[in-house]
Amino acid sequence: MKNKNIPILITSLFSISTFIGFIVELVVCNGSFNIWSSMCLALSLISFLAIFILITYFKVTKYDHKVDQIKACKYCNTANDLDARYCKYCGQKFDDEINKDNNSL
Repeated sequence: MKNKNIPILITSLFSISTFIGFIVELVVCNGSFNIWSSMCLALSLISFLAIFILITYFKVTKYDHKVDQIKACKYCNTANDLDARYCKYCGQKFDDEINKDNNSL
């Protein structure tokens, strides 16, 4: 779902803009810190941390529907794709394929 990227995008734009504000404030003040440059630096660091937290959160909560679409080989117990005819580890033919072959005779 693309809507999950919106908070990350907004936080990224905020982070970049506050970091640019920090750099501009340092240039205007000839390299000395004042209240505005300190605030911009703090906001940019907080927003960088927020980006990291959001990215980590969305990676952890992402659900892969392919996990439900597997079948295990009865000989070696290896997980295979649902549409596999043979086991990818031991090469044994799956029983559902054998049943289909017998029904077609």
